[in-house]
Parts: sequence; structure tokens; C-alpha cells
Amino acid sequence: MARHVEVIDVALPIEEAFATVADFARTADWDPGVVSSKATTKAPLRKGSRFRVEVGLLGRTATYGYAITEFEPPSRVVLHGGDGHMQLFDEITLVSRGRGTRITWEVRCELSGIGRLANPLLDLALPVIVRRGAEGLRRYARTVVMRDHSAKRGRKRAAKGRKNGERVARGHRAGAATAAEPITVPVTEGAVS
Repeated sequence: MARHVEVIDVALPIEEAFATVADFARTADWDPGVVSSKATTKAPLRKGSRFRVEVGLLGRTATYGYAITEFEPPSRVVLHGGDGHMQLFDEITLVSRGRGTRITWEVRCELSGIGRLANPLLDLALPVIVRRGAEGLRRYARTVVMRDHSAKRGRKRAAKGRKNGERVARGHRAGAATAAEPITVPVTEGAVS
């Protein structure tokens, strides 16, 4: 059995990080090795939720079914997947760390039948595949944080603009000059210009 563990620090609150990694219907959003992913059971996410995940591997696409076998929001989820030739086990644990979350992602993969002859190759490939997924998750989390930060700044600017607009409107009602109204300054005779 091949096994690889990645530790991923993300600047997401634990609840949001858990929602991202526990819902395997979202893996195509962050794992570059996943071609498509979808839930095959209805919400809400829970023990027993099932997914169909298509993975690109060596120029081919393989389809795996996954199911949540242990579900402990927001700190742990275990998924079991595979097909007739390969069994996959993903155990994902999450711990709050300051303003972010530390995710520990353990993947175990076991080939069956004649496929076991490829175990030495799998021992080499699995770390590469999991590292790519971990890096994709890091990039995805940075994008979410930047998007949320930009949206928050946009809301602040809009609120500030509304306040400034109210000040201009109040100033105009109070008789303040605007660009459309010329200001006249009286000139006295004999004044030096």
C-alpha cells in the first residue's frame, strides 16, 4: 500500500476549510489532477455522502466513486474511494491555527489483483499526485482570501462613497459652491493684482 501525507496551512477559517476539503464535489475547484467531480447524493454533507471523481492520470481519465466513512465537522473527514482495481483512503484532519487552518491530508492507495505489480510505480507517483493537490489547495485558499478581501474593500469603498455623497449633497443644500457654480470675488478699485 502506498501512503503519503501533506500538511497544508491555509488562511481560511476552519469551517470554510472543512467545507472545501470534505465536499469531494468541490475537488475539481482546487486539485489540478481532478478533471471533474460531483456529488451523487443529496445535501447536506454527512457520513455516507457519495461522489464521482474523474482523475487525469498519464493522459487518461479514471473515474472513482468516493464515500464519506467518518464525518466530524469541522475537524476530520475520512473518505474511501476507488474502482475495481484500486482502493483509495483519504483522511483529512483540520486544526485552527491563529487566523487560519492547518490541514493534514493523508492518502493511502492499494492496488488489487494483477495491478499490485505496479505498486513500486505507485510508491513513486502518489507523493507527486498528492503534492500537486496540496499546492492546488494552497492556491485556491489564497484566491478565496484575496477575493474576500477585495469584496470587503469594495463594500467599504461603496459605504465611504455613500457617506461622501451625503456630505456633498448636504453641502450643496447649505449653499456651498459646486463646479457648476462659479465663485465671484469682488474686486476693489486700486487693488494690486
